[in-house]
Amino acid sequence: MSESNNDTNENTETDMFSDFKYVDDEQLAETEQIEPQTDENEPQDENDTRQRENPSAPKHKRFNPKNKWLLALVIVAVVCTGVGILASQFIISPDQQKMQSAPPVPTLITENVQYKKIANTIISRGAITPAKSYYVGHGALLRTGSVTGEGSPEILTAVNMKVGDQVWEGQAIAEIQERPLFIMQGEMTMYRDIEPDFIGEDVAQLQRSLARLGFYGGAINSTYDKATQDAVGRFYKDRGFIPQTVEVMPEETGENTNETANADNPNLMLPDKAQEAPTVPKTELVFIQEMPVHVTAVTNNIGFGTPQVVAILTPNALKLDVTIPSDQADLVHNGLEADIYLTEDNPVKGTITHISKGSASDDQTKSATSVELTVTPNDPLDFTRSGENVKVIFHAASTKNEVLAVPLGAISSDSAGETFVMVVGEKDELTEVAVKIGVSGDGLVEVTPKTEGALKKDDKVLIGR
Repeated sequence: MSESNNDTNENTETDMFSDFKYVDDEQLAETEQIEPQTDENEPQDENDTRQRENPSAPKHKRFNPKNKWLLALVIVAVVCTGVGILASQFIISPDQQKMQSAPPVPTLITENVQYKKIANTIISRGAITPAKSYYVGHGALLRTGSVTGEGSPEILTAVNMKVGDQVWEGQAIAEIQERPLFIMQGEMTMYRDIEPDFIGEDVAQLQRSLARLGFYGGAINSTYDKATQDAVGRFYKDRGFIPQTVEVMPEETGENTNETANADNPNLMLPDKAQEAPTVPKTELVFIQEMPVHVTAVTNNIGFGTPQVVAILTPNALKLDVTIPSDQADLVHNGLEADIYLTEDNPVKGTITHISKGSASDDQTKSATSVELTVTPNDPLDFTRSGENVKVIFHAASTKNEVLAVPLGAISSDSAGETFVMVVGEKDELTEVAVKIGVSGDGLVEVTPKTEGALKKDDKVLIGR
């Protein structure tokens, strides 16, 4: 019994100390009051009961009230630190304020002396246009016009060319209601339909064209006779068309056709049989002065009414029309070379062949502020480029070799008119160097020091403060 009581006492003591074991020794030493000990036979709470019943159950640590003060102190310290850092960003000391309000220390703006070629250039744009154009309409030449403009109600049934094509004499460039539109060479515009026995210079012009094409071998007699009619028939047939015709009576041959036709009855007179003779409608031939020609524009209105202009033809190479400001007029002259940029990386050469400052018919403002230039490419351009607008650069002046060059802003002059540059040393010391000025361009100017060796490549020159 005594051993049983001893065991009970030992267990009770163990349970009692196990309750306090959850508070750190250090915290326990700081605790001002210790909870009064309860009767060893009665549990203090439910946790104590469970602990006695099951010693291996997890223990619950009791919270020490003094930890609240520690947590509060940490929070206050963090907040104060943040406020201090934030305030330091806005609080400026008197010394700092004085430094910030003082004017900045002046610095020298410099550029390096370069060694390169200098060119005085004019950059503009030019429109590629034919030097001379023929505006071909439905059977007529026009002064001007557009291949998209309104024209005749006759239906355009075929176009036999495209931009860039070369057109030769006798070629049918289009068909209007399945009738051909031929291009021929001559000085005179067709003004009438040519029919049998017509006489005139227009007939002679037709005979010359047919002779060049190999369809007429007779005399140029300005008469639309049987030989010329037969030549027209052969020409149309060769081109795949049937000529329009009119009825004519047969020419006198000296043979009595009536007697041959009616030998049994000489008193019966039979009328002579009419014949079909080819004619040349004025709407089917267009004469231009020079052949061959190239197509620079053509209508695509097939299936609709024929535009006023069917095609624009040129016998010459293409040129460029360029406009530059009048204040640059003194920099250009006939024969001045130009770079024509058909592509950004591949310019072709050209030359100024005409300079015009405008005429009375030009807009007065434009005439006063611009100069018109004609630039002829050294090599003919492809006719498909007609109408393009491209960059053009004129080289008004340039140095033959590489030279010393400085920005225009580095040049100064004194009261005596002497020009000089200020060379900036390693410690920002300034040295005046007298120079001679040469070609300028692209913001640079050629300089030669009057004292040899006083200025060299990569020296720093003053351009501002």
